[in-house]
Amino acid sequence: MSQSSRAPDAFSMKMEYAPSDKEVLMRQQRDALNLITPHQKILHMLSSHFHACRLGNPHIIKIFQRIVRVSMAGLKDATGHPLARETRLQLTIFGLQVLRFSSSSNTISYTLQYKLKDQILSGALSWFSNAPRSVKNY
Repeated sequence: MSQSSRAPDAFSMKMEYAPSDKEVLMRQQRDALNLITPHQKILHMLSSHFHACRLGNPHIIKIFQRIVRVSMAGLKDATGHPLARETRLQLTIFGLQVLRFSSSSNTISYTLQYKLKDQILSGALSWFSNAPRSVKNY
């Protein structure tokens, strides 16, 4: 997401007891989902393709390993929007599936396996580097 869609820290905002404007909240949620949904669709397609061809050519597994490495490295700069949690979790699960199959089929060296584990863990934990925010703040 763009920098303009980032919200201020929830702990530094003034607490209000006024009712929420439901239309504004729904519009913000719809805008966020419009940005997140294409990423979910691509991840779903990659996961489906991986499960369909994982027993085939070992070079295809190496391509998936590279996709996971690049994607996990990119999570450092990804948005901390609350609606992006599911996509981050799906990406982490996909990375773990690729790692598990790669380890069991011996298509990855121990050094690369260690690096991939580290990148998956770092990518998954990068969620916690963001300050707590609510959907309302976006």
